[in-house]
Amino acid sequence: MENFVRRTISTLCLITGFVLLIIFLSPLYLSLIFSLAVGLVVYETGVLLEDKKKVISKHMLLVISFLWLIINWLLASEVVGMILLFPVMVFWVLFAMMVIAMVYKVSLEKRLTHCIYSFFAFSYVILLLGHIVPLSYFVGGNFLVLFVVFIIKFGDVGAYIFGSKFGKRKIMPTISPKKSLEGCIANLVFSVVGAFALIGIYKLFSIVIFVSIWEMLVISIVLNLLGQFGDMSESLIKRGLDVKDSGKTLPGIGGLLDLVDSLVFAIPFIFYYKVLGSMGLLF
Repeated sequence: MENFVRRTISTLCLITGFVLLIIFLSPLYLSLIFSLAVGLVVYETGVLLEDKKKVISKHMLLVISFLWLIINWLLASEVVGMILLFPVMVFWVLFAMMVIAMVYKVSLEKRLTHCIYSFFAFSYVILLLGHIVPLSYFVGGNFLVLFVVFIIKFGDVGAYIFGSKFGKRKIMPTISPKKSLEGCIANLVFSVVGAFALIGIYKLFSIVIFVSIWEMLVISIVLNLLGQFGDMSESLIKRGLDVKDSGKTLPGIGGLLDLVDSLVFAIPFIFYYKVLGSMGLLF
């Protein structure tokens, strides 16, 4: 019960701050805040991996990540240019990590292991979650980000309430012992209900992010499934590293990665969906 109270208070504070940022900040400053937030997530991930002797230096990982985020932020309003430069930037990141691994005086096996883990951490957090930076530059992108975060987190609330009370059939006990089929279904239902509620509020203020209700419904379902997959993926990573939480930053929640794990695959999906839609390549 005490953990539930801490979790609720932390969540309410975070939601309030997030909504205020979405409403009052311009895309320029909003994307800067997102860049800093993603940087903090990758730093926390680096600390976790360094504690487990999986990366050479969390500071090197952070420096490379922030260089990427700075370039990403500078190019955020030029979506096509950013996409074209994406493979080149990935090459240089991998090259830099290999060079760093070579100069450190550890065994060859450890150098390769550290390089792989570092690139995985970079890819998992920066390459995926980092899409939130250019996404905020779309017309109405701030409200699109709010939509994604809201329906996924609202689904998490449903899963937590119904899963803890009615969850009987475990779906992945070795990876996430508390995940149940009942909780997953509740997660999906709450996300869809939350989507309709938020779109209703958007309509009151003439905010349009989807062409039709059917589009919104399908996108909401896909986002929820990707959110649940992201949550389970982080559980797999934590089990592999033998830790319960990614950190202790947020009371009742855990670390920053525990907070945003369900967004890791959902954010890139909605980003490329909007990119393809703006180019007339969808429907």
